[in-house]
Amino acid sequence: MNTDTRVPGARGDAGLTPRVALRIAWAAWVVLLLLPYAILPFALHETVSAPASRSNPRVASAWFLGIMLCLLLALLFAVVWRIPKLRSYWLGDPVRPRRYLCGMATLWGALMICGVVAELVCASTATFAPNVLPAAVALLAYVILRPEGSVMTAPVEASDEPSNAATRNG
Repeated sequence: MNTDTRVPGARGDAGLTPRVALRIAWAAWVVLLLLPYAILPFALHETVSAPASRSNPRVASAWFLGIMLCLLLALLFAVVWRIPKLRSYWLGDPVRPRRYLCGMATLWGALMICGVVAELVCASTATFAPNVLPAAVALLAYVILRPEGSVMTAPVEASDEPSNAATRNG
């Protein structure tokens, strides 16, 4: 029985199997997920305990527009940059583990950078609104994009699905 789960033809992955890549992806994802929660107490303390004179809604609104634009552009860049990395999956072949990790890390990094900047702006301007919105959007999108690793396995074609076996056999 062959237990080698490496992607066929994956050169330069130095024995990186889909299983190991998925473990690395989960570890990176959890560490990045904890980052905004590590900053949250600082942001809450600075926002709640700041004197009213330090609150600057006009600056916060300007930062809001900047962060939303950054979030839009960063996500657009990450998705477009990730397309060639996952291209082999759309052609019916599995994605190399290293390409999977690189593509997902780019997307996760873009989300986390924008979310953390939004939290820091909340703290520096001593305002929750409106910058808590991009932080929440980034965190929600990040949670939705958890590691699955399904692209590192061959896609199931419609004729390979068990539900179609009865129609083939007749």
